[in-house]
Amino acid sequence: MAVTTTGLPGGGEPDSGWWHGAVGYCLYIRSFADSDGDGIGDLGGAIAHLDHLEALGVDLMWITPFFASPMADFGYDVSDYCAVDPMYGDMDDLDRLVTDAHARGIRVILDLVPNHTSIEHPWFTQSRTSLTSDFRDDYIWADPGANGGPPNNWVSYFGGPAWTFDDKTGQYYLHLFLPDQPDLNWRNPRVQDEFDQILRFWLNKNIDGFRIDVAQGLVKDARLRSNPNRTPWDPHTTRHEQWDAFEHRYDIGQPETLTLFERWRAICTDYDAVLIGETSVGDATAFAALLPGGGLHVGCWFEPMHIEWNTDQLRRAITEPLAAVADPASIGWMASSLDEDRAATRFGSHNLGRQRALALATVLFCLPGVPFLYQGEELGLVNGVVGADRRADPVGDDVTQSRDGCRTPMPWAPGPTLGFSDAAETWLPTA
Repeated sequence: MAVTTTGLPGGGEPDSGWWHGAVGYCLYIRSFADSDGDGIGDLGGAIAHLDHLEALGVDLMWITPFFASPMADFGYDVSDYCAVDPMYGDMDDLDRLVTDAHARGIRVILDLVPNHTSIEHPWFTQSRTSLTSDFRDDYIWADPGANGGPPNNWVSYFGGPAWTFDDKTGQYYLHLFLPDQPDLNWRNPRVQDEFDQILRFWLNKNIDGFRIDVAQGLVKDARLRSNPNRTPWDPHTTRHEQWDAFEHRYDIGQPETLTLFERWRAICTDYDAVLIGETSVGDATAFAALLPGGGLHVGCWFEPMHIEWNTDQLRRAITEPLAAVADPASIGWMASSLDEDRAATRFGSHNLGRQRALALATVLFCLPGVPFLYQGEELGLVNGVVGADRRADPVGDDVTQSRDGCRTPMPWAPGPTLGFSDAAETWLPTA
């Protein structure tokens, strides 16, 4: 796949919009390239293949979390936002990646995870020591409900209740994802101030912006009200069915979230950096509400990743956000990601799926906004085959719910591990 890009402009006034018309590339670090032979992708591997991104014409590289982490969710559970996990390299490796990428006209965007931390983050370990801890309000704690169970009916996106009971303090803590990923309390000024410092730490290291994970879900209802049911909730159904059983009126999409975006945009403006949101909402009106002028520069529109090869679905996935958003240049278009089945898998078997995926990508690249390639889309990759004995995704063993298939290692050359690694076995099988 060849793409036409804007290149890296020199100079420019702060907040001048260098990202308008840019082409993005999502680099899932664990599966991109392994430089040290441990079977896991790393910063050194990314450095070694920057020429590939340059040849594609990529303008900005969104690199998934490499921060210190116990890896319960492979880096989306952060224990130190200002440290590189040794699994992926060190700060010198990151500095070299940024320098070498910039030399090729490629900006570097970090995947920031502000909705939750690791359960091993010092803030949380301090928060759970007592009800009166200075860090208690950094997270969302609540007394049991009237029946002694969870405080409300919120569910985790990974399935099951979004609350876990803490025996020591007698309260529940909120986690919209794994119990290992407690949600931060974004109504707490201390949390806001801490993240201001985190953003500036990375911007001072010449990072070009951030992709905000779970951007739509940061602030929760202050009263922790239960969500209305769409259908009866059944804990034995798939995680997607459990989530869709509710109208998510109170656990995500709170208007105060926009104030956070405005705060972060002001910081990014000082560095001519971009603020991109993972705005995972299926309704174009709700999507547009997350993109007023003073907040996110770009919001990622997810519907092209959720559709079948169907004329009406294709039309709606493209025309609805264009009609709803005031500035279509603020739409981030994606057909595949590290969380969803690859387009070439969804759209049909063998070459048919690849041809349809290429057709959709061609359309998305012609639209106003910022199109993103997920690593391997340029090769027409389909989901990899991951046997039951090799599954790694914490969301469960059911292959229909697992994200392993879209995360298998990137192929670079012929051989047992397809040039991804010198290891005898890679963290997920090469396909």
